[in-house]
Amino acid sequence: MFKTLKLRVLACASLLVFGLFFVAGLQAGEALLRYGDFIVTVDDLKAQVEMSMPEEAQSAFWANNKKVRDKIGELYVLGMLAKEAKEIKLDESAVLANQLKLREAGFLARQYLQKLYQDAEKPDFEPAAREDYEVNKDNYRIEEQVSAAHILIKIKEGRDDGAAKKLAEEVRQKALGSESEAFAQLAEQFSDDPSVKVNKGSLGFFSRKKMVEPFAESAFAMAEYGQVSDVVKTRFGYHIIRFEGRKPGGFRAFDEVKEALLDKQLQKFRNKLRSVKISELRSYDGIVINDQLINSLGQKPDE
Repeated sequence: MFKTLKLRVLACASLLVFGLFFVAGLQAGEALLRYGDFIVTVDDLKAQVEMSMPEEAQSAFWANNKKVRDKIGELYVLGMLAKEAKEIKLDESAVLANQLKLREAGFLARQYLQKLYQDAEKPDFEPAAREDYEVNKDNYRIEEQVSAAHILIKIKEGRDDGAAKKLAEEVRQKALGSESEAFAQLAEQFSDDPSVKVNKGSLGFFSRKKMVEPFAESAFAMAEYGQVSDVVKTRFGYHIIRFEGRKPGGFRAFDEVKEALLDKQLQKFRNKLRSVKISELRSYDGIVINDQLINSLGQKPDE
């Protein structure tokens, strides 16, 4: 449990750090925050930043004075908690000592691999990226799309199938030859589609698989701007569809997906480096496996 004085200091940590000003010219070991013999140095802060955020985000962090101060406060609290843990000898626990050892090993291993990646001579990834693009071109297919608006007449209580179809035919007659604004007004007046209040019947561009059949079949069969379909029945009711445009299908260009494909090749390169290094470590002469002890793990004493 914290002593009263330390509770007050922890509660006021944000006030303490707001009294500090981070300056790029500070010496590496210079104290940003001090409480008794405990200090947070520039090195501490830099290490925490480099460990906890990607490189591209670090410039924005250093430019944000509040975030810098908050991070110093976090380091203060973290350090003080660790200090108190040592005071009650938690670090002398055998289990905890092993956990700390494994955490250190994991951190150093990650740092080593990162340096391995950085120092490795990298090939030109573009040829492999282009080959990947050609082999898996279907992954970059752009489906044909059409843009349409519609009016939905539902079969519902007080309106059976025959009445719904009759109303849909009447609305279609009103829609024939209409401009988009007039069609939108008809949609607002007659459509049972709940989204009509927001989109006034306009569905924007969509691919064939996004719509139910035979709605999609009818929408994609039209070609002339402003063309109005026959009344189309789906499980939702009767539709009147107005054709408003088409985007042909095709493939995304290589340049559009180049960065992602290059990143993919870089990751494959890193994975290969890692695998080679691990295979090298596992092939060292002189590794001794205690099979008897391993096989005994988990067995009950009387087995």
